[in-house]
Amino acid sequence: MAVPVEDIDIQHEIDESVGANIAGDESWRITDDSIADWALRRIAWHTAQIVRRRQFVQREIERLQAYLQAETERHERSIRFFEAHLRAYFERLRAEGALGNRKTYRLPHGALQVRASGPKFERNDEQLLPWAKAVGLVRIKEQPDWSAIKDRLHVTDSLAVVDRETGEVVPGVVVVEPAGETFSVKVEVN
Repeated sequence: MAVPVEDIDIQHEIDESVGANIAGDESWRITDDSIADWALRRIAWHTAQIVRRRQFVQREIERLQAYLQAETERHERSIRFFEAHLRAYFERLRAEGALGNRKTYRLPHGALQVRASGPKFERNDEQLLPWAKAVGLVRIKEQPDWSAIKDRLHVTDSLAVVDRETGEVVPGVVVVEPAGETFSVKVEVN
């Protein structure tokens, strides 16, 4: 089998021989633009590898999900077939009086049973809501208005969270990560 062209990366091979085993080496440093650019190429290559592997795994997941769906449908058809025939058998036993008042018929590998069930409903909440409000059957969920609250918050040097307007400490809010700078690296992936 031929190796796909995208798997042949000459620049990677050169980079790999130059920079083999530097990941995790605490003494390694970037000392000039050439090494910085090389590091960016390495990040771009590793990012491309992550994307490539994710695509492969996604294709495999889709293939396996299709297999699972087909097999599930096949087994569910068989289950429905047997359940329909077991229901007919149960009804025949009931009609013959073999069950008496019992609602369950036990066999060595399971049981056949009937239970009363209530109606199932389909509802349209838009049409139902006005009536429910009128008769007092509505749930109201209260929750803090976080976007408005966040505008009023101030974080002190000691990381206490206070209301800008009143100066009081706001309960239920803690600083997980103080404000600061976020460093990121952007690479151009071919």
